[in-house]
Amino acid sequence: MTLFIPDMAGRLFLLILLFDTFQYLKAKDLPQPSLTVIPAVIKERDSVQLNCQTPPSVSECYFKMEGQVEFTLPSPCQQELTGTLLVRWTGQSSPAEVKIQCQYSATGSQFRSMFSEPSTVTIQDIPQLTVSSTVIRETESVQLSCETPPSRHVSNCYFYIEVGKIFPRSLCTQTITGTELLKRAGPTFPAVVKVKCYYAVGRSHTSPLSNPVSVTVQGK
Repeated sequence: MTLFIPDMAGRLFLLILLFDTFQYLKAKDLPQPSLTVIPAVIKERDSVQLNCQTPPSVSECYFKMEGQVEFTLPSPCQQELTGTLLVRWTGQSSPAEVKIQCQYSATGSQFRSMFSEPSTVTIQDIPQLTVSSTVIRETESVQLSCETPPSRHVSNCYFYIEVGKIFPRSLCTQTITGTELLKRAGPTFPAVVKVKCYYAVGRSHTSPLSNPVSVTVQGK
């Protein structure tokens, strides 16, 4: 009868396998956490709150993004992260979906729970339009600024009046007179001109339109 004795590599593999099995069994002894994300849809400039819901007596929480190294967050297992950070850490650009899971370790224990089911945070690439003034005279000017996601290398911005007129492509900040607005919206006074913006990334991607901003143009 021959007794088989594994070599050093074989014994090391066996020890790792036993350790992983032991860790898994211990993790199953702990209740599985659940992760909530509020809100689930954000813009890059907005924040999302991560809340890892755990049983009492938790010492630490661990959050993991799909395809990324886990990172540790302090108790009470809540954290606010911006959409900009999420796309940066995952190497994406908006629009993007980031799947996040959490787990915890109980107080006085070295073992961690199983990971929660994944929760998805959607980061949209809708631009935001701001104006320097919402009421101007025909002879005055208003500055339009189309704020774009930081992760995007924007080539051009476009400003759009709801009646269907588009300004030529330009930089994402543009100064326009009341007269120019009236040419596209109509010559009546006072005129309420609703402006939107969108941007282009090269030739392959254009963003959705921003929410409208109203500019009232009065007489001279």
